[in-house]
Amino acid sequence: MKRWLLCFVVSAGCGGASDDTLRDVALTDLTCSSLDPATGVWESASFPAVDDCGVVDAGAVTCCAWVELPAHTKLRVEHGLGRVPRVVDPWIAFTEYGSGATLGSGDALRLRAADETFVTVQNHTDQRFYLRLDLR
Repeated sequence: MKRWLLCFVVSAGCGGASDDTLRDVALTDLTCSSLDPATGVWESASFPAVDDCGVVDAGAVTCCAWVELPAHTKLRVEHGLGRVPRVVDPWIAFTEYGSGATLGSGDALRLRAADETFVTVQNHTDQRFYLRLDLR
């Protein structure tokens, strides 16, 4: 009985932040976002990022930070696609500029909603990530 009670007390006290924490990310905050009219793809930041803080474009290095996705947080990201996306590709990385990125899945990245204005994702882990979205 004491062992069961200890497990209950420990698990109840170690939950961390609430999964209900919701942060809005406005399109105006995504200064490196772009929509390619030829392909119909909207991206929240450049990709692939390189380790020196950006993408080399005509000899210049630009720094396009990905969106911080704190532990146990939902992000409602405003997008510029102009319609409900048919495909949502969420990329996550441990670094602000996306080096070592991978497609988000499982508890690290849950897709919660998508409409003509917003995409809502959730990080259901104790780890902070950085997020980049590709919408088609």
